[in-house]
Amino acid sequence: MAIRTLVCCLLLCLAVHAHGQLELFGDAVGMYASETDRILAYDDIAIEWKMNGQLQVHLNEGINNLFENNPSLAETNFTDVIKGDSGIWQAYYYRGVSRKQLSKLKEAKADFLHVIRTRNQLYEGYVELGKVNQLERNLNDAEKYYEKGIKADPQKSQAYYLKGNIQLTQNQQKDAVKNFNLCLGQDSLFHDARIKLGLINIIKKEQLEAGLPYFNRVLKNDSLQRHALLFRSMINFSTDQKQSLADLDHAVRLSPDNILMLYLRGLLLTEMGDYRRSFTDFHKVIETLYEDDNNFVGKQTVVDKRIDIQNAGSYAVSRVYGLPEEDAMKIKKAYCLMLIGKYGDAITSIDETTLSDTDPLCLFLKGIANEHEGKHEAAYNLYTAALKLDNDILDAHKKRGIYRQELKLWSESIDDFTDALRINPETYVVYKIRGSSYYHLKNYPNAIADFSKYLERDSSNKEIIASRGMAYVGDGQPLKASLDFAKSGDIHMLDYKQLAKSLEALLQTGDTVAALAYLNPLTNDAPFFTEAYVLKLKILVLKHDWSTINNEIDNAIRFRRKDANNRDQSYLLTIKAITSSQGKRYEEAILKLNEAIQYDKLNALAFLERGKILVATGKNNKAIPDLKRALSLGESEAKTILSKIEER
Repeated sequence: MAIRTLVCCLLLCLAVHAHGQLELFGDAVGMYASETDRILAYDDIAIEWKMNGQLQVHLNEGINNLFENNPSLAETNFTDVIKGDSGIWQAYYYRGVSRKQLSKLKEAKADFLHVIRTRNQLYEGYVELGKVNQLERNLNDAEKYYEKGIKADPQKSQAYYLKGNIQLTQNQQKDAVKNFNLCLGQDSLFHDARIKLGLINIIKKEQLEAGLPYFNRVLKNDSLQRHALLFRSMINFSTDQKQSLADLDHAVRLSPDNILMLYLRGLLLTEMGDYRRSFTDFHKVIETLYEDDNNFVGKQTVVDKRIDIQNAGSYAVSRVYGLPEEDAMKIKKAYCLMLIGKYGDAITSIDETTLSDTDPLCLFLKGIANEHEGKHEAAYNLYTAALKLDNDILDAHKKRGIYRQELKLWSESIDDFTDALRINPETYVVYKIRGSSYYHLKNYPNAIADFSKYLERDSSNKEIIASRGMAYVGDGQPLKASLDFAKSGDIHMLDYKQLAKSLEALLQTGDTVAALAYLNPLTNDAPFFTEAYVLKLKILVLKHDWSTINNEIDNAIRFRRKDANNRDQSYLLTIKAITSSQGKRYEEAILKLNEAIQYDKLNALAFLERGKILVATGKNNKAIPDLKRALSLGESEAKTILSKIEER
């Protein structure tokens, strides 16, 4: 299981409910499986150091670099050995290992195949080929190589285990059990095989307790096997808390940075009433799983609650250690209870302190607990009370500001958000929230400024891009608004005809650079804006930029709207015909020009271009009517062509 998935599960448990430890058993299994697949590991092989001194140096350095987790350097070392003496097959083996770890799987496979050709029954060579194929997801081939390894040396255990792992992922439990048992038959201390058997037994009997005999056996042989400690602690979590805590204590000592173990111990200690230790564990988990304040949405999502709890923890740590010991312990208890979703009990614990109504930390924590319980009026009042005692609680300003928005107290909400930015200007999420308040006050310039400030850090947020578009509309800037609506996907907000008039007015000033600055993103983000494509192509024609026209015209034709006016439809088809003509695809060009003229019988350019193509293909008599029609409609170039025809 990916670490991101585990983090999400932990966030849910931290922020929502108290009994997530049972649901996390599956996540613990996934984490365990990813740590024990043994694919990137390798076995050492025997080397006879009979090569010359320099080659010995390269080979030794390569082995050391591989051991020190520097596979790139190791690959270079082993390549130097092979260049000096291609008969040293061990260099191919270790270079294959290096390349496997570097994800150069094709090259790694070639090295291991060379080893097998040289050392036909080398167990380690077959095992490594199996691993490479497994990384390539060629599971059938991987199994075949593991089987060859078993035949080469049936007394070694690893190939049985690796084959069993593949069968387990394919839900072939019976075959997996057979291979894990064969693995243990060769090595009774191969703990991962026994743990896998325990997990299979749990799945088979649908009871967590079904795994206990296996985990107990592992721990009897190795009392510090951290995975067995974790699984046994989770099974005993509710039935034998003393044993569960002892196992978790051992597991945490072995893996002090494992957030799952820390979380479970904090949860268990909370249920056992040891709030001093659980507060420490939970705070470490919060720090490890730190959620950026700027992911705050303001809609009481799981992530919002997570951020609330984490910021409350930071504020608690900054103040709780200076409080009287008895009060500090009750506040720690309250925080732990909040972490597992017992908000009412947390409030009760705070109310039992001597500081319940006089300390900003107590008031702030009660505010969060009430908010998470849905008691919003109480939360609002508690945030206000906390800020009277400490005006530098960023989260209290942010959350009171949102409450004030809901109460339509727009100016007051702006005051809170401004204070939040004063405390930490990097909390840029506040800009988007404050921008909404400015918008409702019809202070559009400030709303635009705040939304733009936020978009400097999160340029892909379509909701805020659309909000800025609305602010531009309110501020009388329809062109800038259109760019935001197109980019946000809110195409329904675009008034094509009105925008076309605004763009044409801009073109009349002669500022084609400014016009293209609008037209390029509009045609990219709103390809159905046919009028914009027409204006853009007219500018490109004037610039003789046929390279860009060739890149643009097909999209313009493909996405043209059926309700676009006939003149624009005709123009696009004419430009497409010109590009076809330039490629000497005259028949295709004529068909497009015929269609263009059907749309607009006053399209002088279409008649001119059709006449030019007819001349180019030796059909002067057919060209003359088109050229005369083009001339009558104002295309002066037709006169020159007609004169040349008459001269002939």
